[in-house]
Amino acid sequence: MVLDAWFLFCISAFFSAISPGPSVVHAIRLSGSRGFKVATASILGNIFTIIVVCVIASIGLSFLKNSLAFNVLRIGGALYLIYVGVKIFLEKSTYEESVAPSQKSYFSFFTEAVFISITNPKIFIFIAAFFPQFLTHGGNRMLQLSIMTMTFVFFTSAILVMYSALSSVLYKRKVVRDYINRCSGITLVLFGLYTLI
Repeated sequence: MVLDAWFLFCISAFFSAISPGPSVVHAIRLSGSRGFKVATASILGNIFTIIVVCVIASIGLSFLKNSLAFNVLRIGGALYLIYVGVKIFLEKSTYEESVAPSQKSYFSFFTEAVFISITNPKIFIFIAAFFPQFLTHGGNRMLQLSIMTMTFVFFTSAILVMYSALSSVLYKRKVVRDYINRCSGITLVLFGLYTLI
């Protein structure tokens, strides 16, 4: 994986991670209602799920030797990125804070986060569509996919920590949610269009 491709991947991974989804909402809700310490259970659960999904997707992609099939996946991935970007841009942002006290254990919140992430089919489709855009032909695909997995995990965990830490003040404001949604949506659409050129 060349440095330029990795740098581009870092930028794309950042904007993908910053886009709010079920896991982000879960972490924000826990942080806002039960504190940052409890929200780390959601963050760790999400990271665990991403690693598992990335490994599954990487094993499948490493066997994708046919050039035609590879190009079909790349084009399909680009179209999916455009779709996701438009959907994020157009969707109305919502925020609900749980105020009811809970006696659930830390591990319960962890498993809840894993369940929320693993039952979201978008994560499987997105990673399978996203990673091939940055694979360098002729290089070691497993090594490239491992680097991308760790990079994606880093950005995702960093963004979840940021969201959780700031949720009690900033993310409750609708204007902030709308701004993040618009920027993330536009970025994904532009990246999808770029990969089609």
